[in-house]
Amino acid sequence: MLNISRKSFYLYAKLPLLNLGFAVAYFLLVKFGMAWSSLTSQVSLVWPAAGLALFGLLVFGLRILPGLFIGALLATQWLHFDHTIGRSYTSWIAASVIAAAAVLQALVIARINRGLLSSNLLVNLRRTLIFIASIFLCAQISSCIGIYTLHLTGIVPAEELGKSWAFWWIGDSIGMLIVTALLAWVLIPRIRHNTHAQAFLLLCAGVGLVFFLVSALGYIEHNEAQRLAAAAREMTLSAKLDPRPWYQPSWIQFSTLAIGLTLIGLLTAYLRTRQQHDELLRENQARLEAEVSLHTQALRKANDWLLNEVVERQQAQEQLQASQTALRAREQHLRSLLDNIPDPIWFKNLDGVYISCNKAFAKMLGQTEANIIGKTEEQLVQRELADFFRHNDQQALISKELHRYEQLIKVNEQEQYLLDTLKVAVRDEQGNAVGILGIGRDISAQKETEKQLSLAKEAAEEATRAKSRFLANMSHEIRTPLNAVLGYTQLLMRDEKFTGNQRERLQLILVSSQRLLGLINDVLDLSKIESGVLNLRKEYFDLHQEVADIKTIMAERAQNKGLNLITQVDLPAPYIVKGDRQKIGQILLNLLGNAIKFTPEGSVSLDVAHLAGEVEFVIGDTGPGISEQELVQLFAAFKQGQAGEDAGGTGLGLTLSRHLAEGMGGSLQLSSILGQGTLAHLRLPLVSENVLLDLDDTHLGIQRLQPGAQCKVLVVEDDQASCEILVDLLQQIGCETYAAHDGREGLAICQVQQFDIIFTDIRMPHLNGLEMLRRIRALQAYSNVPIVAVSASSLEHERTFYLAQGFQEFIGKPYIFADVFKALLHYTQVNFDAVTESSTTENSHDHVYINLLSVKPALQELVAAAASGDMSASKKIIGNLSIEQLGKQRYHQLIKALRQYDLEKVEALSKSWLKDAEG
Repeated sequence: MLNISRKSFYLYAKLPLLNLGFAVAYFLLVKFGMAWSSLTSQVSLVWPAAGLALFGLLVFGLRILPGLFIGALLATQWLHFDHTIGRSYTSWIAASVIAAAAVLQALVIARINRGLLSSNLLVNLRRTLIFIASIFLCAQISSCIGIYTLHLTGIVPAEELGKSWAFWWIGDSIGMLIVTALLAWVLIPRIRHNTHAQAFLLLCAGVGLVFFLVSALGYIEHNEAQRLAAAAREMTLSAKLDPRPWYQPSWIQFSTLAIGLTLIGLLTAYLRTRQQHDELLRENQARLEAEVSLHTQALRKANDWLLNEVVERQQAQEQLQASQTALRAREQHLRSLLDNIPDPIWFKNLDGVYISCNKAFAKMLGQTEANIIGKTEEQLVQRELADFFRHNDQQALISKELHRYEQLIKVNEQEQYLLDTLKVAVRDEQGNAVGILGIGRDISAQKETEKQLSLAKEAAEEATRAKSRFLANMSHEIRTPLNAVLGYTQLLMRDEKFTGNQRERLQLILVSSQRLLGLINDVLDLSKIESGVLNLRKEYFDLHQEVADIKTIMAERAQNKGLNLITQVDLPAPYIVKGDRQKIGQILLNLLGNAIKFTPEGSVSLDVAHLAGEVEFVIGDTGPGISEQELVQLFAAFKQGQAGEDAGGTGLGLTLSRHLAEGMGGSLQLSSILGQGTLAHLRLPLVSENVLLDLDDTHLGIQRLQPGAQCKVLVVEDDQASCEILVDLLQQIGCETYAAHDGREGLAICQVQQFDIIFTDIRMPHLNGLEMLRRIRALQAYSNVPIVAVSASSLEHERTFYLAQGFQEFIGKPYIFADVFKALLHYTQVNFDAVTESSTTENSHDHVYINLLSVKPALQELVAAAASGDMSASKKIIGNLSIEQLGKQRYHQLIKALRQYDLEKVEALSKSWLKDAEG
């Protein structure tokens, strides 16, 4: 159904009809005014259409202006122009001007007398006179404009202007005075019953009638004088019967005006007097009714007081009986309540005499209630216990709060109670103590339970400490051999002899070892979170670059599964934030890894957006989705859904990710629909800061010491594999390296040799790294030599501890070679030759010219594979190429682009080299 409001209905239905009605009524009243000419068919001294226009604007306001204007336009055209100059552009323009003037004069009068017919009509004489005066003044608007317009069109000659203007003006004035009053009287019922309104309308209509009679008499006399003058001229008597001018009033007109105004004034005064008389009668009647009501109320109150007195006495007697009954019932309820409370309760007076007690108290003392009432402590218990009770009674009397204490009570050799007692002084309305209330509770079982809980708590804490020690030891023991795997793998990958499939296998070993290291870190992180000691590292980093790196890492995995990885990062570049970069990356890699792992086909998306004070990461997939039952338990440790059990895994990823997010002040939520996919919403409080980062990463490409540079290094390590890895690395880059296999041997070497930097393990036999640090610092020659801690115990709180003990740097196992290079650059004064971005750009050339014609077919295949986005084929082709075939710089450029999964760069490099070969 069409829903139209009341206001809209009025606007679209009633308002057009209202305007149409006024237009028709105006036109008909014009025709009626011309048909009903008071004296002649040429002049009407009452113009009812003007009264209709004023009445409509006073009641309806501007809403009826269109209807009034249309009615006035049609009436003017019909009245003045249809029978004279006909219908033409000139006649319609003239009619529009006259119609606008007629509507304007009514509008001005309505604006001056705004609210006259819409208020309560408490009209005084001043406002009535203003209304009448405004009509006579403003009626000149229409008469002046209309007569002048008719004169311009040739309808009214110049000699008739004054006379025509006078009749027009007086006709509009009388019409507005009489017709407006009559319409208000007939169409507005509340005006007919209002004395003020009656006087107002009568005065307006009376003034209009008086002026009508005066004008009519003048018009009749003037016409009669003209007739007589015409007859006299015919009889040659024109000199004696010359008529006076039309505008000169006669004594009859003056008399009529005076009599009419006098009658109007008398009638108005009569109505006003009647109104005052009616008001006086109403006031007297109201005063009389008020006095009668006052006396009636006084009599009623006296009668009610007597009745209430009788009722109150009856109610008082009934309440007294009810109170006695309620008191007895309350005493029974209180006694029942006290007797059913298992805790002992008693009441004594100030002399220590028992006034009341419950069954639990009597049972505790091995007495009956009747034997206890009226006796003192000395008569019921031993003297020492009675003195103790009396002492606590005195403490309760002088205390303003509850007095609480514990006491072991031995009733006999078999029974004893450890009583937790509360005593309070009972006072009267004046605040004077009248007795002592005691409440006790046997807490023997509670104390025993607390003791057992304390023992259980200590056992649980010891188990937690044991678990932490076990995890720390296991971390150290696992990281030590894993350090050898990762270290040797990195050393082998630095050897340029390994190319193609060999390098891919080394990369596989490195990735697998890093994955194993990640699992160990997950277990340790979960343990730290559960124990409440998770430490976060706060550092500045570019979040935009971090997301780009993560995309690069996950792109190949998605491509290998045939999935489309879609990323949308709504962050400025760079977007510098402060937080734990490693843990943020750990969460994102885990969520993206899960999305790729459990999505058989379709796409995986990563959307990053900046919110108010937060960054939101949304990871979505088109996988099979997760049921509500499985979704509930996914964040529990070691819990997996059916898809996770089928695909394998530890069940720690989501649990650890949520704990890490919450530890960083954020949140992680999952939502999923079966058959449609899953969404992970990660929110972290990361705010962009205006910080300039040092992006100098040239140490990552360190090759060896610059010619002439020297660096003497001591490596103290008890694990043979870890020691060999670090020694080999340092020797490869040109450092003079010495090795010691425990702290005692390292201290002995330092006493005979001077080193530029020392790398030492922490856990070593005979003398650990921390004690060795203290002893080395005692040597004068080693007060400022940098000493770097290298340990498999790489928890954050351990790193913080060792740095606080005096180590310049802390490097965790397995080694990250970049961390070793960074320590050398930062703490020694030597310089290194490094492979930087500037030395591997596309425009750089090898010092030795290499002919690329032999590898032209391979480069063409590489261009095709890279253009089609085939990562596997590109890897295979690059693996078959060697440094000797391409040149060292070209080869490194190609490998770097491949590691960044930048196939467009691979294609561009290959094409440029093909052009060089063809040139």
